[in-house]
Amino acid sequence: MGSSELDADISELKGMLEKAQRPAVRKELQRVLSKLEAEKAAAEKPAAEASAAAAPAAAAPAPVAKPVPVDVKPTGPWQEITTFALDLGGYDKPQVTVDVRL
Repeated sequence: MGSSELDADISELKGMLEKAQRPAVRKELQRVLSKLEAEKAAAEKPAAEASAAAAPAAAAPAPVAKPVPVDVKPTGPWQEITTFALDLGGYDKPQVTVDVRL
């Protein structure tokens, strides 16, 4: 977002904040206003400072995470369900019927 757009957004938010009556609305508008003012301050910093600060960070490689083995164990005796039936009833019936045979 350009500086002129940020200035326009900030001035509009200030106008809205003056007209707002509800505490929750005022709080949210103030939060957004603070965020936009922080963005404006960050955008106004010289680009040279930003690139100088980014150069050392780019030189150091990020550590690579190694995969961790996962041990999966069954939690109990299981029996396969070989057949089942599902009766959804009708559109006007609030219950369904499930018949499971082991």
